[in-house]
Amino acid sequence: DKSQFSAYVKYLQDTQEKGQLPAVWSQAAQNLLEVVVGPALPPYFLFDWVMDDWYGLCSGEESSEHAAALVIQRSWDKFLIPVYDMINHRNGHWLNTDSDPIRENDKVIVKATRPIQAQEQLYISYNFCRDCGGRYEDYGTPEVLRDYGFVEGYPRRFVFPDQEIGFDLDTKEGDDDELELTWIEG
Repeated sequence: DKSQFSAYVKYLQDTQEKGQLPAVWSQAAQNLLEVVVGPALPPYFLFDWVMDDWYGLCSGEESSEHAAALVIQRSWDKFLIPVYDMINHRNGHWLNTDSDPIRENDKVIVKATRPIQAQEQLYISYNFCRDCGGRYEDYGTPEVLRDYGFVEGYPRRFVFPDQEIGFDLDTKEGDDDELELTWIEG
C-alpha cells in the first residue's frame, strides 16, 4: 500500500482473473489441452515456465503464483509498464498503434498509426511489432494462448517450424462468416 505503484498492482490483482494462462490451469485442464493439441501441434512447451522457471529457478511459492502469472501475461518481456501493458493485442485492420522500441528508451511513446474513432479501443501487436524480435516469423495464435492466456480474434497465425510452414487465417473482407487462408512465405 505504500508503494507508488500500489494502485496499479491492486488494479491488476482485481481485474485479471486467476488461471488465465494454461501453465496455471488445473491439472485436468492441462491434460485435456495436451490431448487436444497433441505433441506435434503448437504451442510447444505449454506449461514449462511455471514448473521450471517459477518453482525451479525462482523458488516461487504457490501463494504468489498468480502474481508471477500476471507479470507473464501483462508484461513486456519481464517488465510491467503501467498503462502500456493494459493496451490489448489485436492484429489486422484493428491494429492502430505503434511504439518506439522499448529496449532502447527509458520512456515508451505510443503513437496512432491511423485516425482512431471515439470509443475505439487501442490495440498493440504482441508479434507484429518493431520490438518483437523474431516473433513475426514464428509466433502465432497458439503462442498467444500459452503466453497471454487468450485465443486472439482474427486474423490468426499458425506456424509449424518443424515442417517449415505457416499460414494466416482471417475473415474475408465484408463477410465475417467466411475465412481466407494466406500462406506465410519464407
